[in-house]
Amino acid sequence: MRSLYKSEITLARLKYEDDKYKKLANDKNKNSKTWWTLLKSIYSNTDSSLSVPPLETNNKTIVDDKEKAEAFNTFFLEASQIDDSDAKLPLNHNITEHINSLSSIDIKRKDVQDQMQILNTNKAYGPDGLSPIFIKEGGKTMEEVLFGIFSVSLDQGIFPSAWKQANVIPLHKKASMAVVNNYRPVSLLCVASKVFERIVFKYVFNYFKDNFIINNYQSGFQAGRSTVTQLLELYHQFCQAVDNHKEVRVVFLDIHKAFDKVWHKGIVYKLKLCGVSGNLLKWFESYLKDRLQRVVLNGQFSSWEKIRAGVPQGSVLGPLLFLLYINDISSVVEYSNIRLFADDTCLFLEVGDRLDTAAKIESDLLCIDKWANNWLVSFAPKKTKSLTLSTKHDSNLNPTIRFKGHDVEEVQAHTYLGLIFTTKLSWNIHINNVEQKARKKLNMLIPLKFKLDRKSLEVMFMSFVSSSMYYAVEVWGGSYDSYLLRLEKVIVDGMRLVTGATARSNIAQLYVDTGWNSFAINRDEAVLKMMFKVKNGYVPSYLSELLPQENQYLYEHNLRRNHNLRIPFARMNILKMSFISIGIKLWNSLDQDIRQSVSIVDFKAKLRNSHKVINVLYYYGQRWPSVVHARLRIGCSKLNYDACFNLHLPDVEPACVCGAKYEDVNHFFMSCPNYNDIRRNLKQSVESVTNFDLKTVLHGNQELGVDENHVVFDAVHKFILESERFI
Repeated sequence: MRSLYKSEITLARLKYEDDKYKKLANDKNKNSKTWWTLLKSIYSNTDSSLSVPPLETNNKTIVDDKEKAEAFNTFFLEASQIDDSDAKLPLNHNITEHINSLSSIDIKRKDVQDQMQILNTNKAYGPDGLSPIFIKEGGKTMEEVLFGIFSVSLDQGIFPSAWKQANVIPLHKKASMAVVNNYRPVSLLCVASKVFERIVFKYVFNYFKDNFIINNYQSGFQAGRSTVTQLLELYHQFCQAVDNHKEVRVVFLDIHKAFDKVWHKGIVYKLKLCGVSGNLLKWFESYLKDRLQRVVLNGQFSSWEKIRAGVPQGSVLGPLLFLLYINDISSVVEYSNIRLFADDTCLFLEVGDRLDTAAKIESDLLCIDKWANNWLVSFAPKKTKSLTLSTKHDSNLNPTIRFKGHDVEEVQAHTYLGLIFTTKLSWNIHINNVEQKARKKLNMLIPLKFKLDRKSLEVMFMSFVSSSMYYAVEVWGGSYDSYLLRLEKVIVDGMRLVTGATARSNIAQLYVDTGWNSFAINRDEAVLKMMFKVKNGYVPSYLSELLPQENQYLYEHNLRRNHNLRIPFARMNILKMSFISIGIKLWNSLDQDIRQSVSIVDFKAKLRNSHKVINVLYYYGQRWPSVVHARLRIGCSKLNYDACFNLHLPDVEPACVCGAKYEDVNHFFMSCPNYNDIRRNLKQSVESVTNFDLKTVLHGNQELGVDENHVVFDAVHKFILESERFI
């Protein structure tokens, strides 16, 4: 039955694939999300437009959609089960010292208005059936209604029960589609409730921020903080230690079902200790209590079931509540440094005496285990990993670390926040992984090379392939050029895909024709943008504090270099090639006008001014003549001159069949007697708007308007097709 289902999927894809390509290629409003959806539906293991197959669960095959929904709901709810029968709240426990308290929120009509203005109308709606479009188009009337509900809710400390319900969609993750465990839940909450949550979030988060409640080394779900900011600071600490001939022991911890198993009484208790009180505390209790979910599958619904623990999945306040719940974990660590990104946790400690260092880390792990038991948090010891960062030949002599009665596995490489760290602090494995993933995505686009227009292919490459290659490049981009060359080749192949250029085509000409930047240039821009943020306080203090002072504080003379940053001393290439060192060099090379930009938007604009200009005319025309046109510009066409001198094909002579010494692009367009008849039409059409010359034929005339240039390109493409030279 499963094999039959797979065959049906294949047939269904084949049936609609070409039609969707044609439709989207002509869609004037297409964007990267549109293409992303198309690619996922065609190439992924599942298809949202097709049904979930029969499920195998408890030695039983389930075919009925309602029964499938019940099976999914039962499985998803298991993640939110905790045993709190013996759990007790501590009598004396201080998370932080707060000066103020927050007992109520006095929301304003403008709060509602602001949230409605930025409401994303493309989002799905929840069990109440109210779409974001309906709410947004409700205008002033809807604003008044929502403002009234929100105000009464906060005044009474009661969160509306209708907004505690969630429709859950099962989303296939991997492996067999017939196994319930291979799906994850996606919760769809009521749109109005999320508008409400965003308003409450603003006030509560600002209170936490003003009173320094959230740990400074927690980088998750906060403006200005990201995986990249934490990785930059963490990697710099590692590099400095190794540069000083030290070793670093790092332990990466794994929390089992972290967001799903938050103890509700525990989070309310911690809210209270942070100064949240009165009706607002009651409101949070109500917000967490008696939440319900059901699974929706092909119009069929499971029964409503109560969620016993966890923060609401898909909510706005859920992540903030989780940050608070694990916030005090850092207070129990005595010796190690700790870094948090939501539930991703790592400890690290420089090694002095190896036995003593291992003992200190084990002591901290024991404290973390006690903390976890108190707050019903479950760490997975078998998923906990240890990585020793060292350039010493005997680093393997560091003692094994134990956690929860298990030896922590010592690894040579580990993925943390999307980057693969290795014991030698080399990025070769990570770059290899980035290249493999990029290649896989690029290969998915190759079948579309002659089905879609150039602009569509470019959008798909940039959003689907290129964007993933630059994740956290500020951290690892200082690697050796021989490593990065592999990624440069992916970009080159992307340019060949987009332009239609052949193998062996000139890379410099490809960059000219596309107007793209090399990987190195894009990396440098990413580093400079981050440097601007670091210099101007757009990042956490833990990152900005890493920058050395400017030269003006060191020298009395008014030297030209006074506003340059000092490059820190480094013994080893590991530190010399880190973000701080490379970022300072790039920053010091900028003109003062760019450095003194008033905003990040202004800074980016000034960086872009140095970019190559993209000729938008190259996007014009049907795919095949447009490809030939590009090949003629780049010098990789079937013309004998290109084949002989540019592509270096064997046994090809550069002469034209007409007897001319060279069959090059000038000869083809301007003088070959084989095309005299159709050339007259080409010349007549071009001369109706501008002069007839090779530059105009290949690139258009930038002094003309778009319509006049389209006349030129239409005539050129017609000439290419009628010549039949490139069939």
